[in-house]
Amino acid sequence: MTFNEKGFTLIEVLITLMILLALTAVLPSLMISSVRTSGLDPQQEEEQLFYVLVAREVRGASYVVTNGKNLTLTKPSGDTITFEMYGNVIRRRVNGTGHEVVLQGVKGMTIEISGPRIKVGLVLTNGSTKEEVCYQLGNSL
Repeated sequence: MTFNEKGFTLIEVLITLMILLALTAVLPSLMISSVRTSGLDPQQEEEQLFYVLVAREVRGASYVVTNGKNLTLTKPSGDTITFEMYGNVIRRRVNGTGHEVVLQGVKGMTIEISGPRIKVGLVLTNGSTKEEVCYQLGNSL
């Protein structure tokens, strides 16, 4: 008599099911502990992300110019990136095209350039104001 050894035994299925249930029970608590809260409201988090984006773009620019309200950056590749007010949002445009909203709820934006130092000031619709400074690491201004 020969035995067909294809397939799973009942013990193998039970052990697999036990491992799967143990992982399923532990997974939610691991996910909850991995999520950390910053304590900031969404507007403040969006504002911080905006400043990080502007600083990254400014650091990689070879030429930076402003009219006080818009910031135009020229990359070494020749691409032109513009941050400008559009209604109550700040949008990012590349080579004069696109409409990427990078910050919402904005009343006004001011930009000052002094050498490699670029100061970006914001007035938000909730009344708060903030200024951040970033530095250009590219060629000259």
